[in-house]
Amino acid sequence: MPSSTQTTPTTLLRLVKALQFLSSLTDVAWNRFQPLLYMSQGYTTQQIGMLKTVSFATKFLIGPFWSLASDLQSPVVVLIISYLLGMATLLSVRHLLLIQAPFYMFIFARMLRSASNAVGPLRDAITLEHTKKRKDEESYGRQRLFASLAWGLGSYLGGYLIDTFGLWCVFPYTLAMTCLTVVLLGVIWTLSREDGHADRSRRNTKKLGGTRSFSGLTTLWSIVGGIPIFWYSKRIFVLHGGWKMIWSAMLIVAIRLPLLAYFVATKDDLNYILPIQFFHGTAFALLWSGGTDYLQQHAPPSIVASTQTILSTTYFTVGQGVGNAFWMSMYESRGPRDMYKMGTALTLAVLGGSFYAVGTLKGNGKQGAEGGEDEGELLPVMVGRNGSRGNGSGGKISPVLSRQNRRSEVHIV
Repeated sequence: MPSSTQTTPTTLLRLVKALQFLSSLTDVAWNRFQPLLYMSQGYTTQQIGMLKTVSFATKFLIGPFWSLASDLQSPVVVLIISYLLGMATLLSVRHLLLIQAPFYMFIFARMLRSASNAVGPLRDAITLEHTKKRKDEESYGRQRLFASLAWGLGSYLGGYLIDTFGLWCVFPYTLAMTCLTVVLLGVIWTLSREDGHADRSRRNTKKLGGTRSFSGLTTLWSIVGGIPIFWYSKRIFVLHGGWKMIWSAMLIVAIRLPLLAYFVATKDDLNYILPIQFFHGTAFALLWSGGTDYLQQHAPPSIVASTQTILSTTYFTVGQGVGNAFWMSMYESRGPRDMYKMGTALTLAVLGGSFYAVGTLKGNGKQGAEGGEDEGELLPVMVGRNGSRGNGSGGKISPVLSRQNRRSEVHIV
């Protein structure tokens, strides 16, 4: 008769998959749709950008302490504490929105909310704890795949619930899903204690990337790299356009991967991870902001939300789902050095192909369209009060977006 300790690892791995799925499903509604809630309460885009910057900065400062606590205690217990604090801070954010509190109070509440959020690094730490010793194909990537699937599904589900019940439903949805996730974590913790994981030696934490504290620090440091891009994303988009932002992101990736292949995979030197990972956040911010603004500029107003959902599903569900499975298989079969080299070649191929395709499409479009300017760039076209074009004389000049012509113009008001 098999003992419980023989069946527990397989059971735990299934629960880890469920944790990846459920925790991602918990976070997606709030993370995806909170800007719409803020705008519905009268906050400006500049204020929302400030909230996002404060959130990133707070995570960067507080994140290492969560990782340190995870090194000293079971990451499952620490994640439960994080979720419980997150529920309390979410309720405080809801209360301040209801009473229309001053903006400085709301900033403080968002700082507390961000400080309590340690889900990403701790969830991955739990996953790695149950996969690193396995000899089969149940790698980290196969578990992380379920988080990507949940993010895509949750984006659609969250949008559906908001269309049906309104923006405020993100609060009961997030709170209910958080409770389910905490219950699941309790089950994982109980079974882990029976399997001896909770009593593991802390001497083995420094392996393949150092402690969880260092791993969490690299993730948070990459977030810092994206803060200035997110903050000035609109200005960058107006000056350079969406495609240039996307191409810049891909170029950064094509530079990062060879550096990782040399310093990390070849020389096994982790001292270079932090400066290299800084530009991971920069690349993601350029890619996501540029792609989002480009789609929103071209999408008809009636399907703006649907367009964003398609983008999110394509990137986080299809892209990350297929990517996790492929690159983790490549890692297992060829090692990290060859994986980074192949990633560099693929990135450069996509960069060159998209550059050629966009250039060809723009060249064809210019034959049948007036001007043929690049979308997202501020152009010296003068539009008078009567709608006629010309050099203009006097008046206040302000940039406006013409959805009909889908290009940036200068409007004299």
